[in-house]
Amino acid sequence: DFLTKLYSRKYFFEKAAPYVFRAYHEKSACAVGMIDIDDFKAINDTYGHDIGDKVIQKVAKVLHNGLKGSDIVARYGGEEFCVLLKDTTMTDAQKVFESLREKVSREVVRKIAFPEGIDISFSVSIGVCTKVDGTLDAMLSQADSRLYEAKRNGKNRVVSSALFELEEVI
Repeated sequence: DFLTKLYSRKYFFEKAAPYVFRAYHEKSACAVGMIDIDDFKAINDTYGHDIGDKVIQKVAKVLHNGLKGSDIVARYGGEEFCVLLKDTTMTDAQKVFESLREKVSREVVRKIAFPEGIDISFSVSIGVCTKVDGTLDAMLSQADSRLYEAKRNGKNRVVSSALFELEEVI
């Protein structure tokens, strides 16, 4: 991706889909996360697209630096990102995504204006799927549903399908 230097959505699908298929058949663990910058339109409208781009770049950097080398992170589109955590249990995935959310919430972008600069803070909401359903599309759909649940419940949070998977077992 030109703006973030992360992988593109196309690359994500090319690499993540076969991995999820294999994980399903080998009964191994993985997790898919959908990440969206909270209130991004308001950031663009209030501070301009140049600041919006800087926010996207900051989030991308946090995601890239917060994952292990075998994981895949890509810009999904606009202010949305997708992540595949390979060989990751439900519990570990929750910890990783919560850590990423927390790290993003500590970041700021500084808008230089006279006479003083303004620090602009931002957050992300994250939806996670840890149930390997055989296809990347199915996992992304679940992660996306959890993402919108995070948005509806106040933003700046991680909502995982793990809660729903545990309910199915009980």
